[in-house]
Amino acid sequence: VMKGLLTKDDVSFDDVKDKLNKELPKDQIPRVSSKTHSHFPNHGGERIVMIDFGYKKNILSSLLKRGFDVIVVPWNTSVSEINNYAPDGIMLSNGPGDPKDIKEVLPTIKELQEKYPLFAICMGHQIFALANGANTQKMKFGHRGSNHPVKDLEKDKVYITSQNHGYAVTHDSLSDTDLILTQINLNDESIEGLKHKRLPAFSVQYHPEANPGPTDTHFLFDNFLNMIKGNKNA
Repeated sequence: VMKGLLTKDDVSFDDVKDKLNKELPKDQIPRVSSKTHSHFPNHGGERIVMIDFGYKKNILSSLLKRGFDVIVVPWNTSVSEINNYAPDGIMLSNGPGDPKDIKEVLPTIKELQEKYPLFAICMGHQIFALANGANTQKMKFGHRGSNHPVKDLEKDKVYITSQNHGYAVTHDSLSDTDLILTQINLNDESIEGLKHKRLPAFSVQYHPEANPGPTDTHFLFDNFLNMIKGNKNA
């Protein structure tokens, strides 16, 4: 992936070179994450705390359509604050940039997954992987667009997905973790889905909430709801 510069002014080669040599910002998630806690009530519904790394509004809509009671919190909200909300499940949202820029959140995720069912999307998927000892790396070619084929290894089925990410979890880093590879990209075999071996926690790299479509993987939100109900009845 190459950097580029768009400008309406005449700039010298040296000016362009200086700008392109600068590091990309490391604070992208803090800049876009919610600054306050927001409650979207649905009395009687299972309560979800969504940790906001830069969430897309249709993730919220997809949860509300299924009757969830949703609380959106900033990316750096503490475990104790989240516990105070007495959630039934945790959602890790999408967001921009490099997941390793916010390593301080990893102990929080590791602790939360031991207590609550968890579903993670895109950036959340990468953070979930890092919290469980896997690794991520910048991709040579990021995934952009709404026509990426993903194979579900457990169901032996292919979905068309919407994607927008430049980092990916590495295959070789899964070997010493409690994570199981569940889905791969058919174009480059990059990791598209993970689940925990012993905990009710799973993640996908793509956007099941994509709006407009494709709609192949909307069912993942239903799976999350069923996982939560199953956990409550266990």
